[in-house]
Amino acid sequence: SGTYIVSTTEEYDFYGFLDVTRNLKLRNVGAGGAVFKFMDGETFNFRKYYDCGAYTYELGSYANPVTITRTGYPGAPNPPIFYLTATNEAQWGNAVLKLVNVSNITIDGIRLRLAPLQVAYGIYIDGVSNVTIQNCDIDMASSTKPAAACDSWGAITGIEISNDHASNNVKLYNNTIANCEFGIQNYTSAAVPSVTGLEIGAFGKGNKIYNFKQYGIRLPAANTSPSVRIIGNEIYNATSTVCLTGIYASCSGTSYVAYNKVYNLTLNGGSNIVTGIALNTGSSSDVFYCYNNMVYDIKAPSSTYTLWNTDNANEQGITTYTDGKYYLMYNTIVIKYNSVANGNTAKAIHVGQPISSGLIFLKNNLIVTNNTPYSANTYNGCHFFRWGINTAQLDANYNLLYAGDSTIVQNIIGNLNLTNYQRFGLDYQPFMVNNRGGAERYSKTEYTTPFISTTLGSMDVHLQPGVASAAINGGTPIAAPIAVTDDIDGNARSTTTPTIGADEPCTPNIIPADTNYCQ
Repeated sequence: SGTYIVSTTEEYDFYGFLDVTRNLKLRNVGAGGAVFKFMDGETFNFRKYYDCGAYTYELGSYANPVTITRTGYPGAPNPPIFYLTATNEAQWGNAVLKLVNVSNITIDGIRLRLAPLQVAYGIYIDGVSNVTIQNCDIDMASSTKPAAACDSWGAITGIEISNDHASNNVKLYNNTIANCEFGIQNYTSAAVPSVTGLEIGAFGKGNKIYNFKQYGIRLPAANTSPSVRIIGNEIYNATSTVCLTGIYASCSGTSYVAYNKVYNLTLNGGSNIVTGIALNTGSSSDVFYCYNNMVYDIKAPSSTYTLWNTDNANEQGITTYTDGKYYLMYNTIVIKYNSVANGNTAKAIHVGQPISSGLIFLKNNLIVTNNTPYSANTYNGCHFFRWGINTAQLDANYNLLYAGDSTIVQNIIGNLNLTNYQRFGLDYQPFMVNNRGGAERYSKTEYTTPFISTTLGSMDVHLQPGVASAAINGGTPIAAPIAVTDDIDGNARSTTTPTIGADEPCTPNIIPADTNYCQ
């Protein structure tokens, strides 16, 4: 128990990761737990052969907590580096750091790197309990593993959560993950155990994931991802020629996707689609609360790819796939790019399959599609799949929708039959409801003036404080089924006339650079 210093100079308590793990297994962990601080500025080289149990770097499972951290404070320069120099490249599950059948372990503030090796994972997790990974820097640029096909197992991944064995209470906070195919993945199939208590980010502690090739966050099977929280993450600056999705969450139970920013995702080529946030449930009783998210600057300008359940939506801001209960509240979605292919279409909110017994709850969303069209394309503000939607399963109001100025066909509400359209358009007033109760479409002036910037590559869809717009004080308070009392930055919302969209601007302070946020 207590705190120990780890240094390659051998002048302190332990000299490396292997030394720490051997002592833990020999001596166990006493009351109060043990903290191992690896020396800042040092590189800890190690080899792994996972087919040789005597030489495996395993932490073990302990009743008292073990923390692997750094001597410096979080965010300080020159953190310690765990550097993988060699491995058995034929062995399944190779990773820079592998956590299997461990409990009560925290990895905090470590930089993970590897030599040019066929290694798929930065951190591999399986069969664990009470494991936290936070403040770590994972870069998979040196992996020589061949790229995986879209949606396939074995992709180069920053943090991989396997379901060979059940895990619980896995927390991933404030990590930076780069140069991978998947940032964070819970790989699973229908026949394996679940991961309960999974938290990917928290408010003020979200992960940053960038320069990925397929998915920022991928949870592909609802039955093994119950009641997940995906909070406060920033997923950005990704370019691909295959599938490209910021967050794909297929979950059962009650899950939360909130306070996330997904932006600057570019799909080149006509072979697939780009999506900001994709949600999928296991049954009509499963629930997603999706609120205070920003999705913007996503584009697939040359794509004309059509999947059976996308109805030719090459760019999707937020999409739902199955018959569940989806509460989409206070989201800001801005899709803007120059189309270069006939048939290229964008849909800011897309319901990918019919909702017959679940629910689509759409309130206080700020939705913009304003693309430069190639030809007769359709840019839907809100799009419903060709089978339509049962009117009893639709609750929509106080959304600001804008779908461009062009004379080319551009729909605000797409693919609803006449009865549904009348109900949606008249009873629920989908175009705009301002604080005076009137309904009207979102005008070009309203679109161009409120945002900090709509310039491609440097877009900022916070609202300009002090600039009047229909979004400011144009929403309705939401107290049920959950109360949303703040915005994406944690600023308090009005309890009577909240602002539509993810940002609730406040009175500017005296620092010009900070005028889009409250202090």
